[in-house]
Amino acid sequence: MDSPAGDGPECDMEAIADLKLWQVLAYSGIALTVVQMWMKTMIPLRLLAISTNVLFLAYASLEAVWVTVVLNCILLPLNLYRLQEMRNLIRKADRARGSEIDMTWLRPFMSRRHIKTGEVLFRKGDVAEAMYLVDSGHFVLSETGMDVPPGTVVGELGLLSPDGRRTQSLVCREAGDVQSLTYIGLRSFISRTRSSGSAFSS
Repeated sequence: MDSPAGDGPECDMEAIADLKLWQVLAYSGIALTVVQMWMKTMIPLRLLAISTNVLFLAYASLEAVWVTVVLNCILLPLNLYRLQEMRNLIRKADRARGSEIDMTWLRPFMSRRHIKTGEVLFRKGDVAEAMYLVDSGHFVLSETGMDVPPGTVVGELGLLSPDGRRTQSLVCREAGDVQSLTYIGLRSFISRTRSSGSAFSS
C-alpha cells in the first residue's frame, strides 16, 4: 500500500527546510538549555549559557519578544562576569601551584585520612578549617575541573581568604589518602617553631 501523501522522509526534510530563522534560533536555544542541565564543570556551563543567551537574544529581537530580550540582556553580562571570575581563579591557582613551597616537612604533624570515591572533601562556601596534602587517588576541584595530583597541597588558600571560606569544592574521583592539618594546629605550630615561621616567610 502506498504511503499517504505528506508522509515519509521527504516530508520531514521539507518541514525542516521550511523552518524560519527565528524558529531555528529558538529551538537551538532550547536545546542548549537542556544540555546545560547535564554539565558538571563551571566553565563549559558558562560558555553554553552565554551561547544560549545570544541565541535567545537573536530570536527575541527578530520576533519583538521584548521580555525575553530584557531577560537575556541581564543574564548575558552576568554569565560573562562569572566566566571571567572562574578564569581568574584558575590563573591564581596556577600561579600558587607554580610557586608553592615544599610542604612535605609538615607530614609528621598531619593526620592521615582515607577518602572514598565520590566523597566531597570540602564544598565551596564551607568554613575552611584544614589544609590537605594529597598522597594518592584522583581529586578534582569541581568548579574549574582542575586535577589535584598526589604531592599537591590543597585548601591552604582558605587560610588567606578574607572570610575564611572555601572558594571551590574538592571531590574525590578515585579513592585515595590525604594528610590533613587543621589551621588551628598550623598556627599553633608556627607560633612555637621559629624554623616553621621562616619557611612560611620565604
